[in-house]
Amino acid sequence: DNTVTNGDGEGISVVNGVNEKAELNITGGADDSLTVDATSDAVESAGDINISGDGTITSTASRADGIDAEGNLTISGGGTVNATGSSDGIEVGGNATIDTSGNVVAKGGSNNGLDVNGSLTISGGGNVTAGSENDEAVAVDGDLSISGGSRLEASSENDEAVVVDGDLTMSGGGRLEASSDRSSGMEVYGALSVTDSTLVATGAREGLYAYKGVTFDHATVRVAARNPGNEAFGLFTDEDDIVIRNGSVVEAFAEGAYSAGISTQNYEKGVAGGHMFVSESVVKAVARYLEGEEQDGGDIAMNYASADVDGDERLGRNVGIVVLTKNGVSPAKLSIVRSTVTAEGDTAAILVCATSEDGSVA
Repeated sequence: DNTVTNGDGEGISVVNGVNEKAELNITGGADDSLTVDATSDAVESAGDINISGDGTITSTASRADGIDAEGNLTISGGGTVNATGSSDGIEVGGNATIDTSGNVVAKGGSNNGLDVNGSLTISGGGNVTAGSENDEAVAVDGDLSISGGSRLEASSENDEAVVVDGDLTMSGGGRLEASSDRSSGMEVYGALSVTDSTLVATGAREGLYAYKGVTFDHATVRVAARNPGNEAFGLFTDEDDIVIRNGSVVEAFAEGAYSAGISTQNYEKGVAGGHMFVSESVVKAVARYLEGEEQDGGDIAMNYASADVDGDERLGRNVGIVVLTKNGVSPAKLSIVRSTVTAEGDTAAILVCATSEDGSVA
């Protein structure tokens, strides 16, 4: 067992040499452990960090990051890595590869739990857990890939749980669970593809937001959003299509003043969106009206419109499935082939609508 403590700076720090780039390698057996406590970055390198073996590493920073690699980060083997920082739990300047059958835990305070400026690859069948008090639990500037039975669990109290600027790809029995108390469960700004894997995303305004389209292929998906008195979308895509196929099971729930279980929309010519294709799958999409009323002490009372609402009160729009194009874009389309689709909404179960370029004709 090894312990490193520094009450006024970094715990372990590797800097570039005159002729060599910094690289930090940490390895150990199942009976080995390394504990690092510091005020500044607990474990940092101006270059790469490679962690391997079956040992246990616990790094804690009271004023900075638990682990900070300015280059790439690689974690392999079957050990346990616990990184906690008042800023980021783990921050990576380049790419991060977590190919482990063990456990990786990243907890952030003011910033992210796991912050990767490049791409993040998770494989090996292990568990990755990330959390943040005030920022995103997992933030990836590049692509995120989860495969080989690996599991990623992310939660944030005040921000999105998972944000991916590139593509998110899941395959081979991967599992991703993302939850946010006050924001979106997941936001993906590239393409989202889930094959032979499980995705669960819950949040306030959106359970799952995907900008460049969604493909679920033999996938199990559950998304939910609860946002009293405001907009809520279980699954929302903007300017691209939704494809659900090959034995997928998808459940989407939304509760808010304006809500949709599943929504695909398109406002611009020359791009996709406003199309949803379901084949040989099971889909359930439910949207409910949910208003929020301030009570004594600031608590929110949840009241369903269908339960007890004044007849003169104006209700929002709550639709199970919304497929919409505007501004004269090609017609909206919902295709259901050899599938079971259940849709429920306080306003309508399903809305498929295209409007003319001037908005005068629907």
